[in-house]
Amino acid sequence: MRNILAVKILFCIIFISCSTDINVEENSEYKIPIKEIGREDSKALFYKPRFIKYNNIDKRVYVSDTGNNRIIVLDDNLNFIKEYGSFGQGPGEFNRPEGIAFSKENLIHIFEASNSRIQIFNSQFMLNSGFQLPSAGFRASLDIDSNDRILLNAVDNKHLFSLLDKSGNILGNFGIVYEYDQNHLSYLHNQTIFRYDEDGNLYCAFVNHPVLRKYDKFNNLVFEVNTDFIPGVKKQIKNWEKRITEKGGPNIYLSKSLVRDISIDKSFIYLGVAGEKGFPVYVFNKMTGKPIKKIYLTYGESYIPAYYDFSSENYIYAIEKLNMVVLKYEK
Repeated sequence: MRNILAVKILFCIIFISCSTDINVEENSEYKIPIKEIGREDSKALFYKPRFIKYNNIDKRVYVSDTGNNRIIVLDDNLNFIKEYGSFGQGPGEFNRPEGIAFSKENLIHIFEASNSRIQIFNSQFMLNSGFQLPSAGFRASLDIDSNDRILLNAVDNKHLFSLLDKSGNILGNFGIVYEYDQNHLSYLHNQTIFRYDEDGNLYCAFVNHPVLRKYDKFNNLVFEVNTDFIPGVKKQIKNWEKRITEKGGPNIYLSKSLVRDISIDKSFIYLGVAGEKGFPVYVFNKMTGKPIKKIYLTYGESYIPAYYDFSSENYIYAIEKLNMVVLKYEK
């Protein structure tokens, strides 16, 4: 009886979160950068940077300078501190570094897309350990949970996520996947962008489904929010329907590309979407999943930051990929 009641309560929580339609158009904020780096600083001339992460432990900003195969470290005011890495396959070398995550001990985890591995460094960027990833299903995003386990979007056709230790051993799997008739493309169909908060809750947005989920620190689903109320999401789905009619076929997967990035702070979820003028970041309540407002991160008249981190208490850090600069905004 208790189990049945618990299921009913959980269903109500998820249903209420999904069925609440709030107009955020009247509650928009526009942010102007207060600092930038990348155009004039010869030490930080970025080339195709793909990921930015604020480290709440050492109060520094880490940037995956993917095209230059290195990691750039900045202070919290975007002053250059140091660069690490160069092109290669050896220890401490990189081939398309992307995802960055930090453990409680401030071990720095770097995901390499082309080398298909994770390297782990100490705070002085001395190599601690590393391992190869066993499957093409592992995606470039990663994070560290409250037990210092590595989380990857590693679809095995049954689960959405895999938890690994620092040697690459799989400790467990969780998360319901969307079924796809071509199993070898299921990992693309279930690609997500995700982040943990400081309490160990996980927030993830699907690249190809208009869905935002929250899991608690025990990997239980807390809520699932339908994001198809967002104009940009609707537009991307409509464009995909046209493209799949024209170009779809066996062994072809056309991404909807519904989301650009996700970030978390103490109170909110920040979800960046594509397909909408100005590429706003939609803000959701962390506890309920209800949309609250949207934020426009501006840069000049026509350039829009694509990747960002809102986890700092007072600032937002972002990458504007066309000009290849890193920007700082006040919250």
